[in-house]
Amino acid sequence: MKKNQNLNKISLTYTLSQSLSSLFRNSVMSIASILVLASCLVVLGTFGLLVTNINYNLEDLSRLNEVVAFVSADCSDDEIGQIRDKILTLRTDGLVSDVEYVSKEQALESERSKFEDYPALFESLKDDDNPYRASFVVTYSDESMLSSIEYNLYNISIERDGNQIAPIDKVRSHAEIAVVMQNMKEGITQIFVGFMLILFVVSLFIIINTIRLAVFSRRKEISIMRYVGATNAFITAPFIMEGLFMGLVAAIGAFFTEWLVYSRVADFIKDQYKMFTVVPFSKCVPVMILAFLGIGLFAGIAGSLISLSKYLKEN
Repeated sequence: MKKNQNLNKISLTYTLSQSLSSLFRNSVMSIASILVLASCLVVLGTFGLLVTNINYNLEDLSRLNEVVAFVSADCSDDEIGQIRDKILTLRTDGLVSDVEYVSKEQALESERSKFEDYPALFESLKDDDNPYRASFVVTYSDESMLSSIEYNLYNISIERDGNQIAPIDKVRSHAEIAVVMQNMKEGITQIFVGFMLILFVVSLFIIINTIRLAVFSRRKEISIMRYVGATNAFITAPFIMEGLFMGLVAAIGAFFTEWLVYSRVADFIKDQYKMFTVVPFSKCVPVMILAFLGIGLFAGIAGSLISLSKYLKEN
């Protein structure tokens, strides 16, 4: 029993010493393998975080459930009242929950408050020079009825000088922005898959060649071990350990690189683009650690086994 435990201990020591020795002996290829695999993981993490943030902001938009109906600039206060009454009639069909009128002055003041850090944007505007339009903010509860709401808003008519006119000439919903972001997410996902496949294949190729160089440099020593009865597991263990080590180092390096870059970019977006919400990195840490470790270790083991498969078949 003690003899077997000592043998296992010697085997582990031998495996670690040989794998580390091989890494230093082929340092250039080892570093190249780690860097390429780490790059692959950083790209994976970047696209994953990007898609996560897009989904998060899409959920925020879907929770707003608002449609903005812009009225013609020449509408009088009386006509504004008529429009509001006609929009409220849509409540009977369950299309509309609430209606809020936003005047031109309120719209301008709202924009000023959003960009209070950039007062120069509004300095050129005079009292009678307001580029914003009056509108009705229509709240709804059933997202599936959005197209019906927009149709009814466009078809509202009021009487002016004996004629029927359509006072609402533009309807904007957050669904439009959601569609753009959804298309962006799909495009990013496709690019992400392509980059991932290419980088993963390249990283595997470099790891395979690194292990092959290590096998070639130790071919005489391996032949001697064969003659004295060493098993395949004993011979291949150092090379698999070498692949595991490269995958582990790549995963750790990629994680801290992603953390640093994401924190910088998130701070920049918070300062410059306040309309977007950035998901805190801390919420993504568990998934990212598991993904990086899983892919890194898998790549290391797979690269080692592929490079050793031909050797094991021949022996």
